[in-house]
Amino acid sequence: RVEAAKLRVRGADLGYPAAADFALRQDLGRSRLDIDKCALKLDRTPLDITGAVDFAPTPARVDIRVVAGDASITELSRLMGSFGIAFSPGMDITGRIAADVRATGPSSKPALNGRLAVRNLRIAGKSLPTETTVDALQLTLTPGTITSAPFPAVAGPTRLAVRGTVS
Repeated sequence: RVEAAKLRVRGADLGYPAAADFALRQDLGRSRLDIDKCALKLDRTPLDITGAVDFAPTPARVDIRVVAGDASITELSRLMGSFGIAFSPGMDITGRIAADVRATGPSSKPALNGRLAVRNLRIAGKSLPTETTVDALQLTLTPGTITSAPFPAVAGPTRLAVRGTVS
């Protein structure tokens, strides 16, 4: 078990404590890391990670599953932002997310499969002209697409009915 009271990622203070309880196995002869259990806790947000990473090929190949039962989007967006993924600094993102996502293939471009359920999403910030809210959003991930079930979005006085697929 590892705990960090003041976690910094790439020089950025995440602003919350983190803990990890894990069971890993490494096969040095095959350059493989098996993640039997990795229970992360980012402040009050739990994430469970299992799977394997094969470091022999370049890029490394992954088969990783991430499950979040009821996670804070604020904490996750702060973590992802510190890695240069997702939202720009100065954005205020709140809400909750449940996820069950599996990433397989080359680490440089893994194929994603799974589901995300977002609720009470609120996005605001100086680079966004008006606050945007979404009460509930269901996403399905497949290797070639991200599909949403129909959902309403509100941006200031504008109300949108949205449904889409990105491929």
